[in-house]
Amino acid sequence: MAAFAVGFDRWAASSPGYRRVARLAQAWSHIRRAPLDPKRTIVVADFHPPAAMLLNWLGGLPARMALPFVPDDPLPGVDYTLLNVDVNPMTWGSDADRDVPGRIDTVASLLTWELVTGQTMRRWWKMKIKRVWFLREDLKVSIPPVLGAAGKAAIRLAKKVWHGPVARYYEQKSRELLAACPERDIARRPGNKLRIVHYIWSLDSGGAERQLCNTAIAQKRDGHDVRVFLLRPPIGQRGHYLPLLEKAGIPTRGAGTNVRRDLLDRWDRESRELSGLPLQIRELREPVLDLAGELFVEPADVLQCWLDDPNIVGFLAGRIAGTPSIILSLRNVSPRWQPHFLHPWMWPCYRVAAGEANVTMVANSVAGARDYEQWLGLASGKVGVLLNAFVPPAAPDPGEVARFRREMGCTGETPIVTGVLRLSPEKRPLMFLDVVARLQHRVPDVEAVLVGHGIMENEVRAHVRRLGLEKVVHLLGQRSDVPVILSASDVLLLTSQSEGLPNAVIEAQHFGCVPVATDVGGVAETLLPDRSGVVCGADDVEGLAAAAAALLGDPPRRAAMAEAGRAFVARQFDPRTIHAQTMAMYVDALARNRCSSKLAG
Repeated sequence: MAAFAVGFDRWAASSPGYRRVARLAQAWSHIRRAPLDPKRTIVVADFHPPAAMLLNWLGGLPARMALPFVPDDPLPGVDYTLLNVDVNPMTWGSDADRDVPGRIDTVASLLTWELVTGQTMRRWWKMKIKRVWFLREDLKVSIPPVLGAAGKAAIRLAKKVWHGPVARYYEQKSRELLAACPERDIARRPGNKLRIVHYIWSLDSGGAERQLCNTAIAQKRDGHDVRVFLLRPPIGQRGHYLPLLEKAGIPTRGAGTNVRRDLLDRWDRESRELSGLPLQIRELREPVLDLAGELFVEPADVLQCWLDDPNIVGFLAGRIAGTPSIILSLRNVSPRWQPHFLHPWMWPCYRVAAGEANVTMVANSVAGARDYEQWLGLASGKVGVLLNAFVPPAAPDPGEVARFRREMGCTGETPIVTGVLRLSPEKRPLMFLDVVARLQHRVPDVEAVLVGHGIMENEVRAHVRRLGLEKVVHLLGQRSDVPVILSASDVLLLTSQSEGLPNAVIEAQHFGCVPVATDVGGVAETLLPDRSGVVCGADDVEGLAAAAAALLGDPPRRAAMAEAGRAFVARQFDPRTIHAQTMAMYVDALARNRCSSKLAG
């Protein structure tokens, strides 16, 4: 998204380091004489640029444009293709692939340098793209993709080698940004109804995304003004939960995709005043500005952010916009246990946020709260705990359950073990398959169902073949009928390396599917150990297989545990109780911020 970030770029200066690199690249481009021919160019962007902007930057309209969504008002004469920015390397449609290099040999990126990965640069080089132009900055840069990939690798290595200085740099820049933010006094709306904004990466099928929907819908039902902004537009899999919000009448969009002229004019006036802000954390610059722009032109009383990346972006954007209360929702254990999610700016930015009077940090499990406190060096109790709300879905029709079992080739007696998980390293889907392989030796007629998608899908399919489980494991991808699948299953198997408060365990118990899970993070807080589910050691493949086999071989025990699980979930994760606690947290946070403002004054 970039509608607001582009407006800011006209007034804000680039960092000195970027300007030095950009001038070298410009000099090299001049020597090599690399003109930009729009008719041989594909524009990649995460917002839909108007024609005037393209004419100014390119000198004409491009041959193609790759966007992560379908535009409402396509430009005449421009061919469009879908851009997938959630994979590395990012890809565009096969129709655009066929145009390279015969019709297209240049990429014009309206994405910033930080958002275009080294692997993406290598992909373009292999496709015979000759040059990549970065047009967002006031210094337009052209570079061969192979040199761009090499530069990315060098920067990544430098950050690893100089991790300590990099972290201190980010902490210093975070504090400089906060000190430079102008004080803004946002008038509260009269009455008890709040203006609430929720901010998250996407509306994928994850637990945090579902909790955001539950929270926002309950608040809308109470009459609050609720909006949802996303780091990525809700297209395809990223829009899995969008129908829930649309049905509730909650406006939802990617931050910075709204190019209404009146909003951009207001932001234009604001961004002139903010042009001196030291936004030196370049990876965060664009999403921070886009969310800040949304909050400037339509202020909120409370901004609640979900997951680590959106938490940091939301904290900085809310501070720039002067949002009275910022809630940072920590939905897992700290990212130190998930290196692929950990960025060098997370620890210092969280540390700065923890010292702000208008910031509330809350986890969804006791284990998660204590782990973040230890990671950040915070006092015990600094991070609050607010459990997930479980809104029971409608009970599936027995005919649908029976039909699903038939589709899986199962009779009414066939035991089914199910996993509902993202195919990513922290969920350990390969370990799930290892457990199934051992379980099959104990229960030869077992069938396994794996629901979910993610970056490890190819590895999962290869591991299924390696273990000879092609006739045992059913890979279903992302599904909207999870209640039917859980109702048709006997055991839920969770093999995660780290967890906050896993919704899959809660939902499985509600539908009578007994969980067997690794004892990590807040897993033990989602069930009654040995009464409604079984927990095993984090790496105990044999123990997980044995526990699942024992449950499958003892239907009376399984039935008793299923009954205990349903009662526990109804009591522990009651949505009315969690909603009341959430709104009490908001009121308390706003009151603390008012008191702090008076003392500061």
